Amino acid sequence: MKRSLKLLSVASLLVLVAVASAFSHPRADGPQDFTLVNRIGTTIEEVYVSPSTEADWEDDVLGTDVLINGDSVEIIFEDRKKQKEWDLKVVTAAGKSWIWEELDLMTISEVTISLRNGKPYATTK
Repeated sequence: MKRSLKLLSVASLLVLVAVASAFSHPRADGPQDFTLVNRIGTTIEEVYVSPSTEADWEDDVLGTDVLINGDSVEIIFEDRKKQKEWDLKVVTAAGKSWIWEELDLMTISEVTISLRNGKPYATTK
């Protein structure tokens, strides 16, 4: 009986150590993290951010969320990719899409997207 109780205690301790270590590591956010501000005049349903050198878009970073006109969202890169220039694509609730190309996300912390005469325009900080 004592032996099984001791094994149970060791197993419990190992589980606690594993759980604690999983939460103790800081996130490795990438240097390309930025805030996206929607000023295009309508709700955005999809946002794609991919390296400028890639032909295909990565996954929709909004997932099931939407970005209402005037609101902002933090775009967080979970790994430290070395890519400097990124393209940004948004798709509205009406299915209209616009693309902003070659954004230097190593030096940009905020991208405000808008339309001027129906063409995509970005202001950066």
